[in-house]
Amino acid sequence: MNNTIYFFGNFNDGYTQYPDDFTKGIFAEGVPEYAKTSLTINRDCDIVYYIYVRRLYGKTNHYIGIAISFNGVYTTDIRSLFALFEEIITDTAISGKLLEISENGEIQSRVTQLCYHAKETERLSGIISNNISDGKISFSRLPPLNYAAGKDDLVALPENASWTEISEAIKINNVIHFLKNSDYDTLALQNYTGKLKNLHNENLKLRESNKQLESDIKKIQKQKKQFQIVTVLSIFLFLGIFLLFSLNADLKTARNTISDLKHKIDSQENTILKLEKDKIGLNNLVTTKNVKINELEEKVKSLDFTVKDLNDDIARLRQANSAMESDRNRWKNEYNTLKVKYGNLEKKYSNKNGGNTPQKPTYRTDIEEKPYISPKSVTIGVGETYQLQLYPASLRPEITRWEVDNDKILSISQSGKIKGKRQGQTNVWVYYRSEVKRCAVTVK
Repeated sequence: MNNTIYFFGNFNDGYTQYPDDFTKGIFAEGVPEYAKTSLTINRDCDIVYYIYVRRLYGKTNHYIGIAISFNGVYTTDIRSLFALFEEIITDTAISGKLLEISENGEIQSRVTQLCYHAKETERLSGIISNNISDGKISFSRLPPLNYAAGKDDLVALPENASWTEISEAIKINNVIHFLKNSDYDTLALQNYTGKLKNLHNENLKLRESNKQLESDIKKIQKQKKQFQIVTVLSIFLFLGIFLLFSLNADLKTARNTISDLKHKIDSQENTILKLEKDKIGLNNLVTTKNVKINELEEKVKSLDFTVKDLNDDIARLRQANSAMESDRNRWKNEYNTLKVKYGNLEKKYSNKNGGNTPQKPTYRTDIEEKPYISPKSVTIGVGETYQLQLYPASLRPEITRWEVDNDKILSISQSGKIKGKRQGQTNVWVYYRSEVKRCAVTVK
């Protein structure tokens, strides 16, 4: 099914779109301003655009959009389209390529221009195309425009509108809006943002607690200074009393008072020390929480790389299987051609010899297929992997080892899987029985 996928949005540097063409006016001017998410059907004769928009955190005019154009067909499965676009938003937000999630769990833009991130937009476009081609969303032939009916430029329908309502609306309206202000985050995105919000709230609480402790310490230190002044004044007061009255009796009283005051000072100093220890403990707890957050982010990145490697391996296995199938069909066609030629020669010989047919030749069936590495040469990028294979497959159990001439350019496992390390050219060798085969590898 022919379709074109666009990514667009309004970020810090203004409107941006990839790929950028005449549709810029359709996408930039058709964004609803009164919904968190929306899906718009925009019909232009036989071309139908399905335009999804998601508002972003921060400035009110920031958003990201995804659009798909179809020629001659349309779908009424609005809920499935919403679900597909919401999965794409979850993917790019968690991966942190085009979008990112703030500390308080809100989605915001990470880039300023989409044209600088063509590789990521093409990856997301591939996911959308696969979902459409897998038949997860049903399509119908686009009905003709009903020029007899009263025509409106725009109409708004609910997300759960029926097939009949959408089919009738698309005959007489250029633009159909479906607005969605709740349940627009996937479960995976809700869980991820929920964890970030909880960690952010805990961090804020710890910071507030730390500020309160620092304030309490300052108050106690101030009280300590005031208490010392009062203590000194009290000592002078008791000395005056000592001079006025009895030296022995007043001296004893003064000493007892001074001792009590010293005990109180010691108690206040112990309280200050305890509060300082509590402050250190809270700072350590904040540091531990930040370390855990960093570990979680690293685990998410590691999972993204693992998924990418698995997808690359699957694509290469499919490519190798396609090449083998092509060779099998070519050999089959050559065999059928030879068989027909032999039949023609047999008839010709029979006609010349009075109907006697020559004895049929016998063919060897024990001839082994000539060994080779598939492919004989390959080009990969730095960090990319590729699986080499020895053919025929019956020789693989007899492989003794795989080797590479320059292991600074390329690494290889004993199963024949190579990985580019830096740019350059080198050779890969496979040893089996008493023979060896070569494959040339270029890393760009």
